[in-house]
Amino acid sequence: MANAPNGTGYKFFHTAPYGIAAKSGTSQVFSLKENQTYNAKMIPIRLRDHVFYTAFAPYKNPKVAVALILENGGSDGVTAAPVMRQIMDHLFAPQ
Repeated sequence: MANAPNGTGYKFFHTAPYGIAAKSGTSQVFSLKENQTYNAKMIPIRLRDHVFYTAFAPYKNPKVAVALILENGGSDGVTAAPVMRQIMDHLFAPQ
């Protein structure tokens, strides 16, 4: 989801100097009632979805793999993608 223009992480990774493969995901903390809509801003933090983001890079010849979990982080990878970008930038920073 980091290389496709419609992917969750594209805006965070398309300029990265390393190629990355990544996927985001969520895990519900509670079930919504019928006809109830999820709105993270209206839900107490302790009940917000958990966010997952996994990635490896460079995608053509992987050197690192990272799995990131943000407890009660919200509803999508947009929350986790900037954190993953910071981690990967640090790992691939010139020494």
